[in-house]
Amino acid sequence: MREKVVKENPKVVKEEKEEKENGNEEVKEEKEENEEMAQDEDDKVVEEEEEDPVGMLPKEACLEALAELRHAKWFTTMAGPLESCAESIRIFKDMSRRVPAFACIGDWGIELLCERSIATSLEPPTPSLAILRCLEVLASGLLSADGFGIKDPCEREARDVCVSLTPQEREDITALAQDYVRKIHFRKMWQVLGIEKSPSYKERKAQEAKAKEAAQKAAQEAKAKEAAEDTVKTEVKTE
Repeated sequence: MREKVVKENPKVVKEEKEEKENGNEEVKEEKEENEEMAQDEDDKVVEEEEEDPVGMLPKEACLEALAELRHAKWFTTMAGPLESCAESIRIFKDMSRRVPAFACIGDWGIELLCERSIATSLEPPTPSLAILRCLEVLASGLLSADGFGIKDPCEREARDVCVSLTPQEREDITALAQDYVRKIHFRKMWQVLGIEKSPSYKERKAQEAKAKEAAQKAAQEAKAKEAAEDTVKTEVKTE
């Protein structure tokens, strides 16, 4: 007997395949939802069961200590080798102790400011030029409301170090930096550093001349005293 060959309609076959695929996708989605629900429940149970041990260090203090370690490594690799960078950082930190406006930047912000300012210079600057360059960067409006700010290189996310500054503090820092730049250009660096004014060349020459005159007078007086003593001794001998 010959077997009868039944020809299947291709449209019907496609519809059946699509129905099977849709059914499989729905089943997969249900399984994934069930697995996620189960994982969430397990996580909740673990969180409820696990408790912080007694005498555990505070989390915030540990994070701050790790941040300080990252800052120290960054300083040794980036800021340490730069010429005049360490000196300018010390001077800026001294200025922050004397001037309340610069104290708002913080030590970490000052280190980043000096390193970025000096690293972008074409030639290695002297300490005085390094300070001037850092002040010029601040005077240009880096920390103003519409400025770029100072990004933290030790954090994964883009974070501004001076994000906590108020608009008034930003204006005070910018205005003070502009004033200091003006003083340096007018040769008043001693006012920026908070020290006594050093005498000029003419004043030093006058002081040296006065010191020589005083020394000569003292020598003449000493000679006169010796001559008077000698005359007294000779008179006593003759008697």
